[in-house]
Amino acid sequence: MYGSRRVRFGIFELDLQTGELRKAGVRLPLQEQPFKVLAMLLERPGELVTRDELKQQLWPEAEFGDFDQGLNVAIKKIRTALGDSADSPRFVETLSRRGYRFIAPVTADHVGPTLAPPLPASPKVLRRLPTKAIVAGVVLMVIALGAWSVKRKPREYSLGIFGVAPNFRLTPLTSSMGCEFDPQFSPDGKQIAYVWSPSPTVPPGIYLKVVGAGSPVALLPSKKGVVHILPAWSPDGRYIACVRGVKQEGSELRNVKRTITEQLLDEEENRKPDVGVYVIPAIGGEERKLFDAPLILDLKWAPDGQWFLIGRRLVKEGPASLWRYSMDGTPQKQLTFPPEGFNGDTLPTFSPDGKLIAFSRNFSSGGSDVFVIPASGGEARRITHDGQHVRGLSFSDDGKEIIYSSAREGSARTALWRIAVEGGTPKRLPFGNDNVVSPIMAGTGDHLAYVHISQSAKIYAFEIDKPGIAHREDATDGVPVISSRLMQVGPQYSPDGTRVAFASTRSGPWEIWVSNPDGSNAIQLTNFGDRQTGTPRWSPDGKFIAFDARPEQHSDIYVIDSQGGTPRRITASNFDNVVPSFSRDGQWIYYSSNASRRWELWKTRVDGTGQPIQLTKNGGFSGFESVDGSTVYYVKWDKLGIFSMPAAGGPETLVTIELFAKLWGCWSLQKNGIYFIRPELKNDDERVFPALAFYDFATKEIRNVRALPDAPNPGPSLAISPDQKTMLYTMADVGGSEIMLVENFR
Repeated sequence: MYGSRRVRFGIFELDLQTGELRKAGVRLPLQEQPFKVLAMLLERPGELVTRDELKQQLWPEAEFGDFDQGLNVAIKKIRTALGDSADSPRFVETLSRRGYRFIAPVTADHVGPTLAPPLPASPKVLRRLPTKAIVAGVVLMVIALGAWSVKRKPREYSLGIFGVAPNFRLTPLTSSMGCEFDPQFSPDGKQIAYVWSPSPTVPPGIYLKVVGAGSPVALLPSKKGVVHILPAWSPDGRYIACVRGVKQEGSELRNVKRTITEQLLDEEENRKPDVGVYVIPAIGGEERKLFDAPLILDLKWAPDGQWFLIGRRLVKEGPASLWRYSMDGTPQKQLTFPPEGFNGDTLPTFSPDGKLIAFSRNFSSGGSDVFVIPASGGEARRITHDGQHVRGLSFSDDGKEIIYSSAREGSARTALWRIAVEGGTPKRLPFGNDNVVSPIMAGTGDHLAYVHISQSAKIYAFEIDKPGIAHREDATDGVPVISSRLMQVGPQYSPDGTRVAFASTRSGPWEIWVSNPDGSNAIQLTNFGDRQTGTPRWSPDGKFIAFDARPEQHSDIYVIDSQGGTPRRITASNFDNVVPSFSRDGQWIYYSSNASRRWELWKTRVDGTGQPIQLTKNGGFSGFESVDGSTVYYVKWDKLGIFSMPAAGGPETLVTIELFAKLWGCWSLQKNGIYFIRPELKNDDERVFPALAFYDFATKEIRNVRALPDAPNPGPSLAISPDQKTMLYTMADVGGSEIMLVENFR
């Protein structure tokens, strides 16, 4: 009857030969008749299996009363084993009086005819760039949580290194589709509150899951126009506080957590009466507003239960700092004061005894480190000195160490590390080494949870009817030309238009690749391993490609033959040097450096002679030289607009203020003007799309050239062919995040 021995769904596996059901490798008790019912449902996933079919196959001699009772008991036992619910099924759906249907995706180890195909994924919704209130959160963040994915298989390990107990167990907390983030253990360590959004168009809500058993329970489920984020348990475990915000109609939540956090910075939209910090009983009930919460980034309930730790900005564009708030929302004391050169303090967490607060202090030029202060306030003490992005942190259960997420040692992916509260050398954990964020320790017991992110992006080709001239407002005719199930970004045409350089994780780590414009004949040029490598740019003769890479602690500029070979290092310093481009004569390389503690534009000779020259004094990032070599055009890391200055040095000029801040990779310099991405374009149906726009050097006018179906992927996302007839555009594809649980962690 079956063409496969093992059938898998979520974290479960059914062995049809041995009659065993396993969850994350652990055998579950399931009697013979429920097993047979489950096997029949799995034989035809997505299809109705009628009650008559089940009776004829499994209860042929039973009276109908006995059959009804037997089938009901079997279905109940199946749902108990799977942690499923009749009201909100994830696996077995009841079709009243007709039968049952298995609704989760199914895979199998094929040894013969295949099973019926699994249910198809939900139809892809045409994605549109969010309205202005949340554009900053979607496209301005270099690191995103990504979009939506199917969950990975569970993993188990038996390692005894880095102080981790042998035989620790690593499994997904849930098998939900979509994006899960911000896990928070209850004080007794038996439950986890987290935020979940099943698709980009559904606002996130807060859910509860018992550790090790049962199905998730919606505490504050998704609701049209409303978001709930940042859950925080009361010390007695009776209540959960959270931040409630708004979601504008028609917007998408591609980068869910950062999108909503940034959206809450919109003062006008989020000073409405129903926006603020709310509290709800952990067993469910009515939510109650405690106080308004404009410009809030973080929320923690103090261990003594008497106050809240709030991360907030005083003004929308100002640095974030940590504050003590009373239960009625009165600001009592500012706890941290980010010094000059830092962009704010975020991601706070309390030590188990409530005496210390650890947090991430963010540099204005990018990156961050772990700091600690007394919970009563005082001088901040620096724990790490990596200058890399911290993506979440938590104290160990004994309060002696800090577990944190960071892309240390030049890695292209965030991993989990531990370091003593007194400081010292961080140690890498033997799990959570592939795009992980938000680690959290249970206050009691031996459990650790974290969020694993999967990301994907494709490079699409779009036609341009006439260079710099308005095109039809049709956003749907792009064709994916450079794609894989992972990431490909930063396309750049060769000068003759016959090849494209790009960065991709298709081989595992970020590397530089070259292919034909249609994606064929792709060749991997670099092999730096697990190190950040990106932003390839061609030399004027097409013989070389410059790029940045981080083989050690800092990024530097390299040049490699476009046919392959050994990369040659161009810069070497104790600072980050990124985003190169060649001068038109091929003798210089422009690049961005934070040597002056903020991003400025520099240039250096390709042959390595002479000293690097700093060009900009008021900020500069990602520059290109004009065709005649007389002018350099550039953007700034955190400011609106495109600027220019003489290539030999001199005053800067604002060319146009239209380019959004941090869209540094979303513009392309041409002989007759500049193409760039604009946030909004409405068609005749009043649908909103991003637009490719063109700044005309001759007339100084800006024209929308064509609509685009989606926001650009953060980072370098736009390239225009030399004949200006085709644009390459990077857009996020399917991805997602899941919460992983580590048991027996020491």
